[in-house]
Amino acid sequence: MEKTISRKAQTVYASLISLHTNLQNKDEVFRIWKEMKSIFRKVNDTEYSCIISSLLKLDEFGEAMNLFTEWEVVSVTKDTRTANLILVAYINKNEMEKAVDFHN
Repeated sequence: MEKTISRKAQTVYASLISLHTNLQNKDEVFRIWKEMKSIFRKVNDTEYSCIISSLLKLDEFGEAMNLFTEWEVVSVTKDTRTANLILVAYINKNEMEKAVDFHN
């Protein structure tokens, strides 16, 4: 699939990230994310949500937080669905105090 991607098909990279997440292949998730960012000047909220969600599924909370911080700087829309991914992760980890702090 990756070999047949058109350089203009930015959404395909999110699909590849999701596929590798389901295969529990962290290295490939990071590789594809880096490749996508090197090809496309701008990464949108949906793609950030995809990578953050993937990293949370792969138990890479620190990396997910790093990308969330990056997203906060570059996002024009500040779509709350992206922040909700982090909030839910705190709740699922039973870290309610951190969830409340993050929410505030």
